[in-house]
Amino acid sequence: MEIAACDLLLSIWSFTVINKINKIDLFFIQQLKKFQYPVFQYVSKIGGVISIALFLIFLFFISFQSKKEVFFTLLLALTLTTILVFILKYTIRRKRMNYHDNPFLLHFDPYSFPSGHISRLMAFVIPFWFFPIIFSLFIVLSFLSAFARMVCGYHYFSDCLAGGCIGLLSGLFAKFIWIYCNDLFLIIIAQLPIISNW
Repeated sequence: MEIAACDLLLSIWSFTVINKINKIDLFFIQQLKKFQYPVFQYVSKIGGVISIALFLIFLFFISFQSKKEVFFTLLLALTLTTILVFILKYTIRRKRMNYHDNPFLLHFDPYSFPSGHISRLMAFVIPFWFFPIIFSLFIVLSFLSAFARMVCGYHYFSDCLAGGCIGLLSGLFAKFIWIYCNDLFLIIIAQLPIISNW
């Protein structure tokens, strides 16, 4: 009897929470209709695999303080976000509002929750915590990309919020692993001559 009552309360609570999230998403959809400008199609690509790969290549070749720590925590954070986002997308299976006749989205990335773009951008925030300019840049890029992706109909507000939280938590976890498993990282780095010289 008690288990049935708990299940009922949990179902009511879940329904209420989902209903409130849907109302918030609907509010943002209505407010963003006035921003339908073509430029947002380009801005929405910030945080995509190509832009992230280009930044990682750039990062690989420049020299700066704590490069090993930043690079490895970033790679770990990005790996974690990719895995978590993939699992959640194919578990929840929330359809996108708009595909813009994009064959890649239609066939390979049809689900919107959570946002992979925003999770990847926010994964950069914690590794660059002690670099205020880059830290701030990725916060701004995350908000810009989230806004553009909502305007284009690729994501709902809750998709972007969840993606941002996943990116931040992945960054925190990666930082924690670097701090408490530093010896393991150093052993791995020692096996990679190109990186051990950083």
